[in-house]
Amino acid sequence: MDLIFNLEGRARRLEYWAISLTVGLPLTVIRIALSIFAHLPHLFEAQYLVTAVLVLAVNVRRLHDRNKRGWWLAVYWIAPFLPLAILSAMAARNPEGQMPIWLVIALIGSAVLSVWAFIDLGCLPGTQGENRFGPDPKSEPEPEPQAAI
Repeated sequence: MDLIFNLEGRARRLEYWAISLTVGLPLTVIRIALSIFAHLPHLFEAQYLVTAVLVLAVNVRRLHDRNKRGWWLAVYWIAPFLPLAILSAMAARNPEGQMPIWLVIALIGSAVLSVWAFIDLGCLPGTQGENRFGPDPKSEPEPEPQAAI
C-alpha cells in the first residue's frame, strides 16, 4: 500500500496504466453513479480523495521515470482548463458575444497540451538507467518469493 501512495521513485508505464485502469477508471464510474443515484456526500468525498491521491502519486512517479519533476502535473492538469474557465466566464457575461481569437488559440493549445500529456505519461518510455529520481524500475531485480512459515 505504501508503494501506491508514494510520491518518490519512478513508475513504469505498466504501473501507470494498471493504476489508471484498475483504480482510477472504476472509482470514477462509482463516483459518477453515486452522484447520480445516491445522496451520500461523505462517501463521495472520501472516495474522491482516495482516487485523487492515487492518481496524483502514480502521475508524479511516472513523470519521475521520464526524468521530469512532479510539478509538470500543474501544467498538464491545470493549464488545459484555464481557457475553458475563461470561456465559461465570458459566456456567462455575454452569451451571444463572439469568442476572441486569442481564446480560440488558447483552446487549441489546451487540446494540444492534453494530447501531449497523454503521450508523455502513458506512451513514451522512461529514461533508461538511473536518473535523478532513482534507479530504472525495469532494471531492478524482482523480489525473491518467500516461503510461508
